[in-house]
Amino acid sequence: MNKVHLERLERQLSKGKAHFILMWGVLYWGIPVAIVTKLGLHFLGERLFFDGLISWLIWLIIFSISGIFYGMWLWSHSNKKLKKAQSEK
Repeated sequence: MNKVHLERLERQLSKGKAHFILMWGVLYWGIPVAIVTKLGLHFLGERLFFDGLISWLIWLIIFSISGIFYGMWLWSHSNKKLKKAQSEK
C-alpha cells in the first residue's frame, strides 16, 4: 500500500466507526445498490419502476440495513489492512 492510500485510509478510519459505517455501508453502498437493483428489475420487466412510494421505502430500508452489516465488515477489514500496512513500515 502506498503512502497516499495509507493516509487516506487513516483519515477515513479516524472519523470513527459509526461515521464510517454510515458513509461507506449505507450511503455509498446500500442506497446506490437499492436504486440500481430497482432500475435493473424495471428494465428486465420484473417490476414497474415507480410502483409506489412504499415499495421504494422498503427497498431503501432493506438495503440500508444490509449496508450497515457491509459497513461493519468493511470497518473490520480496513482496520486489519491498516494495521498490516503500518507494521510493514
